[in-house]
Amino acid sequence: IDMMGMGSLNEGQKEAVSKGLRASVFCLSGGPGTGKTHTVAELVGQFCDAGGKVLVAAPTGKAVAELMRRLGYVKGGTLHRLLGVRSVSDILWGKKKLDAGMVVVDECSMIDVGMWGALFSAIREGTRLILVGDHDQLPPVEAGTVYGEVCGWMKECHPECYAHLDECMRSDQVEILEKAACVKVGKAIEAKSLKGLDVREWKKRFKQGGFRILSCLREGPYGVEAINRELFEAFRKEYQGGEWRIPVMVTRTSYDYEVCNGEMGEWVKQTGSVELEAEDVVEFGDKVIPAVLLPGLELAYAISVHKSQGSEYDHVALLVPPGSEIFGREILYTGITRARLSLEIYGEAETIELCVAQSAQKLSGIRRKLECLDA
Repeated sequence: IDMMGMGSLNEGQKEAVSKGLRASVFCLSGGPGTGKTHTVAELVGQFCDAGGKVLVAAPTGKAVAELMRRLGYVKGGTLHRLLGVRSVSDILWGKKKLDAGMVVVDECSMIDVGMWGALFSAIREGTRLILVGDHDQLPPVEAGTVYGEVCGWMKECHPECYAHLDECMRSDQVEILEKAACVKVGKAIEAKSLKGLDVREWKKRFKQGGFRILSCLREGPYGVEAINRELFEAFRKEYQGGEWRIPVMVTRTSYDYEVCNGEMGEWVKQTGSVELEAEDVVEFGDKVIPAVLLPGLELAYAISVHKSQGSEYDHVALLVPPGSEIFGREILYTGITRARLSLEIYGEAETIELCVAQSAQKLSGIRRKLECLDA
């Protein structure tokens, strides 16, 4: 372990790297801005310098792309692709082993029980497994809160295999993270009334850039679908010719064009038509793809908090309509922590109080199994 090369890390991050290089299975947890990726980059760099081979993985394409962009020198892919899983019926435990000395998995809080089973079965004997995430985020839509349970067990029973980063490295996020901290311990936070929403103001924010609307729900008057329709029509009505750029999200992975489910792009049109036209393209940074060749797209002026996991935006408007409380405090925490610079929360006090009063964590039973191993 090269302690001299860790000058840019704080003490907690240095301890995490040291533990991660010694453990066969290591959990690194922490909230946004605590330097998880920076820490992983140092850990992976030291392992590669010693001649090790590393694979990185995450449940979504955008999370993988961000991790590989930050690390720069490793290979990886979505869990589904690396494990050869395209559907639930494809999860054949033990059929495929990952060829690497270290496997780093990010956004672990999003992974459900079935995919955990496939992952653990794909790890060769002697391969190190690094599990990275924020266990206070939303649990997966499917069964189980495996990551949170594994972290809890590691912390109590095997602290040499667990590290939690809690020092915020971003001074411009202090106010936002204070709100997140309140939600974590069940304290209500202030919010503006949903009745005060102003589509005209949102149009200005989108034109300025770096802005995204997040809603806890897909349906209803304050859900993702209704907000997207309203904003699309508002921009279409003022269209006066030329290029029209519309934020969209990929809803089905295209391996042919290397774009993944959840990836964000811009639908570029030359007319004000609501229809998909032959000359329309979708831009993903420098990559340009004819829109008609992509298997699934949806408007993304607003996206669900669930879909926002693994992403961050400079400016966020978070909508918490009635019904959001079924997702517990985790949906508020996740939505709040997507914002980098500014955050506006819209919701009635009763809904906010109901959200923070309960947790949506769903026990998988894995903790009981792990405790049996130590018995």
